[in-house]
Amino acid sequence: MVVLIIAWLWPNDERAIRKSLADLARAASIRSGESAIGKIANANKVIEFFTQDITMQIDGINLHVNDRSDLREKVLATRSQLQRMEVQFEEVHVTIDPATRQALVYTVALATIEGQTNTLVRELKVQLHKPERYWLISRIESVVLGQ
Repeated sequence: MVVLIIAWLWPNDERAIRKSLADLARAASIRSGESAIGKIANANKVIEFFTQDITMQIDGINLHVNDRSDLREKVLATRSQLQRMEVQFEEVHVTIDPATRQALVYTVALATIEGQTNTLVRELKVQLHKPERYWLISRIESVVLGQ
């Protein structure tokens, strides 16, 4: 019993990364009726998952980010244009290098946008770094499905 409590309080790095991605998906999702202040607050929650020098390039939706302030602008713009969006990360595969405190994650991102019949699906390569206590995303890029 004590071991389970300790494992729950101090999860291993892989579980911490999976939880962080699930938390990011919840923060990135947009709920119907979100107020203007709520949109700003939730955009700031999203930004907290990333390093200052985040780079992001997701093909197909023309998303290119060069740093955290650039990401904040894009998140706020998206939240102002959409009424509802559900984000999920599926098929999460984590590889961790404890010596460098870096991790590589391959995952499938799904975004269901209200008013659209198709779900947006992108396979992503996500690089994370653990500068202190928490894993932060330093790079995201799209990869071709099946490679």
